[in-house]
Formats: sequence, C-alpha cells, structure tokens
Amino acid sequence: MSGAGIAGPVLDLLAEETGEAVHLGRLDHTDVVYLAKRESRHALRMYSAVGRRLPAHATALGKAILSQYDAAEVQRRLNWPLEALTPSTVTDPDELLAQLADARKRGWAADEGESSVDIRCVAVPLGTGCGGGDAISCSAPRSRMDDARLSEIAAHVTEAAHSLRTLLKRLGEH
Repeated sequence: MSGAGIAGPVLDLLAEETGEAVHLGRLDHTDVVYLAKRESRHALRMYSAVGRRLPAHATALGKAILSQYDAAEVQRRLNWPLEALTPSTVTDPDELLAQLADARKRGWAADEGESSVDIRCVAVPLGTGCGGGDAISCSAPRSRMDDARLSEIAAHVTEAAHSLRTLLKRLGEH
C-alpha cells in the first residue's frame, strides 16, 4: 500500500475535525507535489489537485519539509533567486531561513498567502525517519483562519502527523 493510501484515514479525520482542505505532499527537487487531498466542506475554498506542483519555498508543506534541513542544505535544494507567486511570497534567503528556524522550533510551518492570495496554511513534516520528504497540511481562506484558528489547526495537524508517523512505523513503511 502506498504512503498516500495509508495516510487516507488520517487525512479523512483531519479534514472532518477542521472542515478545511487537507493535503499530503512530498518534496520533489525544488517543488512540493500534492500526493493526496481532502476537500474543504465549505463552498469558498482553495484550488489544489493531486499532482499539482508548487515551489517549496512558497508553501507550508515545502517549508515544513525544508525545516528539517540545515541552512546549507536548504540553499543547495532551492533555485535562487526564489520566485514570488504572490506579493506575500518570501523570496529573501535570510527571511526564509528565519521562517524555517521558527518552524523547526514550534514543529509546524505556515504559508501566509504565499502560494495563493488570502489562503493560510499550516503544515507538519512527517520526519526524517518516516517519509523525510513528506508533510501534511491544512489550508483555509484567511476569512476562516484568524490567528487563534491557525493555532487550533496547527494542533490538529500536529496530532495527525504524529498519528501518521506512528502508523507508518507500525506498518514498517519507513
């Protein structure tokens, strides 16, 4: 069974708990590729699709995965100069590295309208011993994800990532 297939029940539960779009993504060179998706139950939602690729530096999924690497490895993995997808996309190397350090400390990364205007996203890496290039995320329009909701969603995504890591270890996937 594939990692995306194994992740299905965890993604289903996370989508049910949050009511928002949920993704499993993988770092592929300088991009994140969506491997699995659960839709938001709301009419107003972000566009994404399994197989879609976005620059890692502009997504919470990508930043969550990149936060597992030191600065030299991040510099090596990305195409410089970084492309701005929206006016909020972080393209400054020092600012990106600071965001990755913050993500490393708190255990999750955020996207503040960096890949899609007015969409906020929280992502948690699955860890170097368990799909080191994978992460899960939850995204919603800014109108439904203020700072308090972002923190609440981060807790749900963190718990889902922990559940998925435990499941994958138990199944001997990684």
